Amino acid sequence: MRLLTLAGIVVLSFTSIGAAPITYTITGQMDGFILPASCPTCAATIFTGSDFTFVFDADTSGIFAVTSTVLANPVLSSSFTISGEGSGTFAESLLVAGSPGGGAAGFTDLTFANSIVVINPALVGFGLATDIGPVSNTVASLISTQVWATSLGTLADLDAFNLTFSAALDTPEPATVGLVGMTGILLIALAGVRRRIAKRPPMG
Repeated sequence: MRLLTLAGIVVLSFTSIGAAPITYTITGQMDGFILPASCPTCAATIFTGSDFTFVFDADTSGIFAVTSTVLANPVLSSSFTISGEGSGTFAESLLVAGSPGGGAAGFTDLTFANSIVVINPALVGFGLATDIGPVSNTVASLISTQVWATSLGTLADLDAFNLTFSAALDTPEPATVGLVGMTGILLIALAGVRRRIAKRPPMG
C-alpha cells in the first residue's frame, strides 16, 4: 500500500510538470486616466505617455480555442505598474489571447471589447505556450477607449503605443526534475525487492 501511495505521488509529480506556469508581460506607453476606487465621484487626472507594465500569470493547461483562429488562456493572477500613477492588480477576469495565424497576441476582458494587442510577424505560430519576445508592435492603429477594473480604480486606456509582448515559462529547476526521476527509479527498485522477497520459500 505504501508503495502504491508513493507511486501515485510520483505520477502526480510527472503530470504537474506537463502543465507549466507561464507569465505574459505587456509593456509600452499609455495615455489614459484612473478613476480612484476611494473616490468614484472625483475628477480623474489624465496621464500622457506614461510607461506601463502589465503582468499576467497563467498555466499552459488552461489554453483553449475561442474560435478556429483564436486561442486564449485564463489569467490566474495579475499586476501592473504605471509610471507616476502607482501599482496594483486587475480586479476582473481576464484572458491572454492570441491569433497564431494572424501574428497577434495580447490581453482582453471576457467580452473581448477591452484589450491591448501586439501584432508582429514574429508571433505567427505562437500558441501561448512557449517562451517568446519581447516582441514589438509593428502595426500603428488608433483604438477606442479601453476600460478595466483595478485595485486602484477604473483604468481607462485612451491610447497605448510602443507596445511589446513577451511570454516566459516557469520551468522546474533541474534539481527538482532530477529528484522526481530518482524517486521513480527508487520505487521501481523497491518493487523489485518486494517481488523477490515474496517468491522466497518459507523458512523452516
